Amino acid sequence: MRKKMNVFAMLGIILVITGIVILVVTTGVYKVNIDYNYDLLNIIRNNNASDMNTVHEYGEIDSESPFFSYTGDQLFEEIEIDFAGGILNITTGTEFSVSGENINRDKFKYSFDDGKLFIEYNKKITLFDLDDWSHDEKLDIVIPVSSELEKADIELTGGKLDINGISCEEFDIDISAGEVYLYWLNVSDSTEFNLTAGDISCYDSVFNNLKYEMTAGYCNFENTEFNKDSSFELTAGALETNNSSMLGDSKINMTAGSVTMNLSGDKDKYDTNISRTAGNVDIIGFSSASAYDDKYNMDIKVTAGDCMVNFTGK
Repeated sequence: MRKKMNVFAMLGIILVITGIVILVVTTGVYKVNIDYNYDLLNIIRNNNASDMNTVHEYGEIDSESPFFSYTGDQLFEEIEIDFAGGILNITTGTEFSVSGENINRDKFKYSFDDGKLFIEYNKKITLFDLDDWSHDEKLDIVIPVSSELEKADIELTGGKLDINGISCEEFDIDISAGEVYLYWLNVSDSTEFNLTAGDISCYDSVFNNLKYEMTAGYCNFENTEFNKDSSFELTAGALETNNSSMLGDSKINMTAGSVTMNLSGDKDKYDTNISRTAGNVDIIGFSSASAYDDKYNMDIKVTAGDCMVNFTGK
């Protein structure tokens, strides 16, 4: 009889515990992932940037709302960002700010030292991440328009990157995979693109002394101005330009893939030198039959693939 009573007592305890768990889950008391609930001030202090005036606004923390934000009056000359996985937005505004959603603190590094802003976020990327970034980590960075940027160095290893309205002297971007959207960039000195895989879409931008290297992927420049010396090197992949201009000497070196350039201007303004092992090279479009005293050089070397340059005359 005593054994039966002990069994009934144990069953009663189990039922009570089960009821409490069901009550907590159904009423939504336990909504917050404790791993994500932290103060950005701790990150700043751990990265030797405790002199910043930190503002941390607490609210209801869930998967839909930002869980940290920082604003300040810092101006800087250089930014370096290493980002892997998630969504990264960089734009300009009246003051510097950083805010994020679902950022794992163990993967986040942040510092400001001697005029340089450094941000690193690296997460483990899965095959599911490559298809959908909509429910992933998100980081928003606002660069003050009053900052006179000398250099912006950005590395993306998977994820989605938006850059809007940045002006600087040097711009370097290295993309291992992911989606990149660039709007209204103005680079006055030198520009480097290194695309291992992924997609780049660029709109309404100005690049001086561009060095573009592509292993695979797709890139499209819309309404873009290429000034001074520009070089495009493709191992494979596809490169397009539309409503754009090439105002300087240029080189196109293709191992394979395809290049389609729709450029404003007169093809008689360009001295073209073509070297082809296989594939096709076509230089077509508007010709004014004018004799220009100063011409731009365009060197095209194709091992395989298709290259077409079309001058629209606009």
